[in-house]
Amino acid sequence: MKEVALSDLNLYENDNQLYIGHGDGFLSRIEGEDVKYIKEILNSLIENDSKGRIDDLFNNVLVNLELEKDYFVLLIEWLKSNGIIYYIEESSKDDKRLLKTYLLGVLDEEKEQFINDLNKLLEDSNFQITLEESIDDIDFCLVFSPILSKKINQEILTKMYKSNIPHIYIDYAPFTATLGPAINPALKMHCMSCFFNRRISNTVNPDVYLRLIRLDNKQFRQVSLMKSSIYNTLIEWLSNELLRLLNSDWEDGGILGKSKTINFITDEFDVARILKTVGCNICNERHVYRPLNG
Repeated sequence: MKEVALSDLNLYENDNQLYIGHGDGFLSRIEGEDVKYIKEILNSLIENDSKGRIDDLFNNVLVNLELEKDYFVLLIEWLKSNGIIYYIEESSKDDKRLLKTYLLGVLDEEKEQFINDLNKLLEDSNFQITLEESIDDIDFCLVFSPILSKKINQEILTKMYKSNIPHIYIDYAPFTATLGPAINPALKMHCMSCFFNRRISNTVNPDVYLRLIRLDNKQFRQVSLMKSSIYNTLIEWLSNELLRLLNSDWEDGGILGKSKTINFITDEFDVARILKTVGCNICNERHVYRPLNG
């Protein structure tokens, strides 16, 4: 029996109209003959800690109103498609789906603690993450700030794309956090190399970056992820986006093919859609055939 829950939205009632607050002053208005049914469904959820089984909701509506079951189901689907309610997946610790991941760019001594923290945030989901020591036979990879990484990391990223392993780019600094793009190679989308090329070209000193990555440098100091002042914000943000990707089998998500950056000093939020680089030898090889003149 399916169970649904009410999304974190503000609800307002005025005569025969219902208003839904989505934040930042954005309101949706629901009006018409079906408003009374919508109100009954939402009231039933609110009275039951914002969640309930569909059959119980239907019976609660029937207490005050007459409604056909088929039409009730349509109303439930409409509420779900508009993000007002969502289905709760039934799960237990024994039937969680175990997913293997590899962390690229995280200090070895911090990897296990990071996975533990991530699993705590995913505790109510159907998923549990396990840490692997290589990219062989993993379900996805988290890629932390590898823009200055050397050849070995480029080889790993190329192998993941060719092997259809989904991966997410994550960057952090004292005052900024970047999440995405999430890349699902099975969708024939851009690769991480395309993203790096565009990201480097947008830096203040691209020539300096390019000069560094061409040389065989050693990293003098690596920033601790766990000690970052924005660690809690970053991992909570990641858990929400990751859950959306996992629930859609990596076919839908706010960072799928997009990179999002928060600047905590200027309060700016930037979203960049990533495109394939022309002639990329990983994801966009093109063979040009010239017709014969004659």
